[in-house]
Amino acid sequence: RDAMTADPYCLTAHYRRMEARLPKWGGSWEEVDAIVAESDGGSVHFPLLGIVRRYAQKEMASRGEHYAAALEERSIYLEWAEPYRAQLERNPDHPMLLTSLAFYSAKGLDFAIATTCFRTLGDRYYEGAGFDHVTQYNNFRGNSYAAVAYDIEDEVPRWELAVEALEIAPNHHYTNYFYGTELLYRGEFDEARRHFEFSRDAWPGFVWSTYRLGEVAESTGNPTEAVRQARAVLTLNPNDEQRARAEEMIARNAS
Repeated sequence: RDAMTADPYCLTAHYRRMEARLPKWGGSWEEVDAIVAESDGGSVHFPLLGIVRRYAQKEMASRGEHYAAALEERSIYLEWAEPYRAQLERNPDHPMLLTSLAFYSAKGLDFAIATTCFRTLGDRYYEGAGFDHVTQYNNFRGNSYAAVAYDIEDEVPRWELAVEALEIAPNHHYTNYFYGTELLYRGEFDEARRHFEFSRDAWPGFVWSTYRLGEVAESTGNPTEAVRQARAVLTLNPNDEQRARAEEMIARNAS
């Protein structure tokens, strides 16, 4: 109360009030809804107050099946990004706002917005960022560059983005996968294999890395290895496209 008397738009005070009235601490969802509505009203003047609703959403899985299902939707990350986007219009170039908008946009698969934020930020981090945050930030930044590059048809900028992504996040499974894919297209099979193996080891469940290792084997005249990798794909819970491709690879090379 003292904080909000001093500053009616104090984000921390709004958040702590909401948190303190959660049912698990003896409050009620009706009280939480009222506090969230009040914060939403304040967001007209200070858009970042809109994230109080997002914080409340994180707690709502216990409220019912509808709320639990909503938390599984990828689009919820884009909802969480919106208050940061709106506040950024009033505080342009703010490192914390840019970082948060980039983070939630990448989580919501809006890689174009994330990449724009990352390029604006460069190597700046907001005050207080620790090593874990910086590592996660670089992984998201590299992943975003690679994801944007994936949709570029022109080989030159796609390659440049693949290189940049790997430099930013050298230990991320997707940056290694995408860089390896570009090497595969260029006929640099040994290097492509190395990056696919790194990607597979970094995340064994990422099916495409194992499938690409099969493509490398095919391209280098090793049908036995191609079949082995394709069969490995079938053990990794592939989607329909991945399963079909693996089965075709086995059929091409089994003889």
